[in-house]
Amino acid sequence: MTLFKIYRATGNLLYADLLNDIIHAHGESIRPGGYTNERLTYCDADSRGERGSHVTGWNELNGFLMALEIPGIYLQPDSKQFFVFDHVVAEVVNRDKNGVNLKITNPTEFDADVAIFAESATQAKRPLSTIAFNKWPKVKVRAGETRIVTVGSDNIIKIKN
Repeated sequence: MTLFKIYRATGNLLYADLLNDIIHAHGESIRPGGYTNERLTYCDADSRGERGSHVTGWNELNGFLMALEIPGIYLQPDSKQFFVFDHVVAEVVNRDKNGVNLKITNPTEFDADVAIFAESATQAKRPLSTIAFNKWPKVKVRAGETRIVTVGSDNIIKIKN
């Protein structure tokens, strides 16, 4: 969450890119049964034929917290700030005085509930509460599906299809 807060405050994409790399690397470390460990090894020097059998617990908790506290899509309708953290593909279709239209495609084989956090550039200068994620609306995008979403100038999200 700290990298996301720094990205919001500075607008520096290096922080968003690093956070995105961490989120996606964590997803790749999950083994059958949902476990992961702190030693990400893809060779068989430690555990022949598997990724290791060490279970620490804090890694799973970290994954849960990232899924809750980092929005799938972050957008500032009044600026050019736009970043996708989730495993979906999203693009700004158009911007006008009424808001921003987003095209969201889920290329994975799993349904997704994508949290969208929209705020103005001015709002991004204020710290988030620790439970801000509770207010982020979610858009269901089924596997292989594309949805069009409008984020109004009032930061209210309207689903078109």
